[in-house]
Amino acid sequence: MMRKAAMLWCLALCLCCGREADLAQLQREAERRIAESNIAADKLLVMPPDTLVARLDQLEQYENELIALDTSRLNANQRKLWKQTHNSLQGALKKLREHRDDPVAYNLGGIVKRVLTNDTLTDEARWKLIAENLEQAPAYYQNAQNTLKHPAPQRLRLAVQKQMHTLRFLNGELRDSLQTATLPPRQRRYILKLIPSAQSAIKDYIVFCNNVYFR
Repeated sequence: MMRKAAMLWCLALCLCCGREADLAQLQREAERRIAESNIAADKLLVMPPDTLVARLDQLEQYENELIALDTSRLNANQRKLWKQTHNSLQGALKKLREHRDDPVAYNLGGIVKRVLTNDTLTDEARWKLIAENLEQAPAYYQNAQNTLKHPAPQRLRLAVQKQMHTLRFLNGELRDSLQTATLPPRQRRYILKLIPSAQSAIKDYIVFCNNVYFR
């Protein structure tokens, strides 16, 4: 979706500016930058604050250039492509801004539960993904603390509630599912060892949210 939007946007830009020779280069650059800025919904992604800000700046620049185009010079099909591309850019920007400003955006429990209940995965693939997410939990929540600058108070309270649900999920449903999973004992023991460090990271994040809330 993002790749298609990038190509459509570049096409509209080239048609407007009469730079057909630059089409391939513009496609590659837009595709790369927008794809890099897309946060996968089903994978735990640690994005350092400086990287997030840089990608926000890039996409905001693209959006400004797109808005500056004279759409009156486009035909109906080109205007449709312009609108689709603008919507895709806004979607990518929304995700990045949420990870900069919204403490609720960081939710390990939601990510792990989606993997756990994904019936299209084998047990081996499912628990491999879950292990990867648990391994990254400390860096994930530390990154959240470093990134969030001015979170809204009501979002901080909601974030705490979600993290409490995650703690109960890790200690209950996840452990129960792990016990019945068709896994080698060694892999099961490894995942069990990852849970406490993830829980500790979540508790630190709860303390962070409460401290910011009562600041």
